[in-house]
Amino acid sequence: MINRLIFQWGTEGQEPRFTLVITNITKEAVIVKTQQEIGEIAQLHDSSWFFIDESEVDKYEIGQKVKVAYDEKQDKLMSNPPQQGAKTIDILEE
Repeated sequence: MINRLIFQWGTEGQEPRFTLVITNITKEAVIVKTQQEIGEIAQLHDSSWFFIDESEVDKYEIGQKVKVAYDEKQDKLMSNPPQQGAKTIDILEE
């Protein structure tokens, strides 16, 4: 599955920060969509908000292909898309 880092949300210097990851979406689609359109796409695709450490935020860029590892037994905050913690977010080659 191809996962794309879509955007990050949160106030700098405050935990937690969130990253939205959507599966099976092209980088081009991410760049040309509005935030509202991305939200609608996220609700229809296999997507998740992931909590990330403040120190990790600058590693990632919008539209990057990523692989996210998370604990499937971990509680998820029920929303659409769901919210959960990420163990790791690896950047993949394009």
